[in-house]
Amino acid sequence: MQSGESQKKATPANTSAHASFSSSPNVDSSPQQTAIDPLAPLTPANALDYQRLFGNQSVLRMMRQSGQGLVQRDESAELLKKLAVPQIKPGPEVAAQKALVKALNASDDFKGGILNLGGILFDSALGKDKDLATQAKFMVLTGAVKGMVSAGFLRSQQLKDHGLVPLLLQNILGTMIDAQQVQYLRLAGLPNAEWKILVEVHYYRERDMSQTGFHKDTLGETLFVNLNYDMERTVVAPEIVVNPTPSQSHDEQTQNTLPPKFRQDLQTTRDELGAPTEYATGIANPYDYVAFVDEAVHHATPYFHHRWVTGADLGAYLTEKHPQKYKEAKSAFDKYNNRSILAYGYGYASYLDKKIVPATEAAMWQTLLGLAADATKHITRNDLNNAMTNQEFDLVLEWTGAKGNSEGKDRTKGAATGFQGVSIPKDGGVKPLNPGRPPLTRRLSNADFRKTLPEEPPEGEKRAFFRTWVRAIPAEMAQKIIDAQT
Repeated sequence: MQSGESQKKATPANTSAHASFSSSPNVDSSPQQTAIDPLAPLTPANALDYQRLFGNQSVLRMMRQSGQGLVQRDESAELLKKLAVPQIKPGPEVAAQKALVKALNASDDFKGGILNLGGILFDSALGKDKDLATQAKFMVLTGAVKGMVSAGFLRSQQLKDHGLVPLLLQNILGTMIDAQQVQYLRLAGLPNAEWKILVEVHYYRERDMSQTGFHKDTLGETLFVNLNYDMERTVVAPEIVVNPTPSQSHDEQTQNTLPPKFRQDLQTTRDELGAPTEYATGIANPYDYVAFVDEAVHHATPYFHHRWVTGADLGAYLTEKHPQKYKEAKSAFDKYNNRSILAYGYGYASYLDKKIVPATEAAMWQTLLGLAADATKHITRNDLNNAMTNQEFDLVLEWTGAKGNSEGKDRTKGAATGFQGVSIPKDGGVKPLNPGRPPLTRRLSNADFRKTLPEEPPEGEKRAFFRTWVRAIPAEMAQKIIDAQT
């Protein structure tokens, strides 16, 4: 990847094709012959192959050879590992979703920016897909039971009164089936005697795009998160770090809030996926959904532009990382800029001690010092003019972000520090996102990927979507929720 990246933006010619985390439109579920490494880095170029091979094809009977012969793999662990790479797919029940939104917007009973539309309780082993809507128990969520409600203005009773529950079930359950989350629950033996499944649904009418810090959505009780976009335009999906460094304190908390089988499968996922290498993202077409495993990723509202550092940041980095060369190059830069009119024929390189800074590096250092000379200038990788590789600029961003200078904390404006931390509920504030590992590249910094982006979103853009938290709750809480129904 070269540092002089194109800023050209273009709406994809085929809006049904997804440059996505892991998927594209549904394909036939019959076995495929394509050979592909399931752990190879995901790129827009191979996303379709991932979907064709793994998207809807059963990996649940994959076998491995051992010294004892053929041994069946842990099916739920295999599936969770696959689902840990976020999916972007067309919404399976768009007509029902549109009808639901129309009804919500038509009534004053559903005023508010973030609505809690209730819960869908499953308290017995899941039946066939076609029977789920009958098996599902719609729950009116209230504050009567601690932990019953996670977020949003309570509107589940109004949803029931308006007869909108069937539309909600159709949209939400259809998405869970399509995303293979229902299949995972079956394989993991959920729900069971100890753990029940509560699917909590929120409707974001206008989500502010400035809420962009990396985070986990929930308090350590959620298996899956789904975002069903209710928008007519193509947008950039959330930025995601898959399999980041775990938080020990968070994991200690989830020992009591997540089923043992899920935690076991999550550990397998962490062990086998490998360390992250990028801030990934994808393209969400109108009415697509995004699905991910909350405990296996950190995610953030996307920032459309390039990250930056200030001239002062760049100078400080060069001073620390290349002290001898920086000192000589800076001395020559000052002499060159202050030369007399009689010396105008002498170039910058003539002022350098070539034993310290080779002549072949003169143009590079002149460009870098010119950028660093303006202490407040915001410098992106496109300003480097080939004076620094993309890889080293990633190091500059990482180094600057770790310093946490006062100007560089606002991720909504592209500051470096805003990409370094993650907020995990009940984990003591913002923590380092991926400590002890190499800097992550960013897909939104890739020139080829940027050519596939939709038009830049208008300033102040709001997003509308349904957010689903597929939660695991203790059987005792489930019974309290049932008892609280009127």
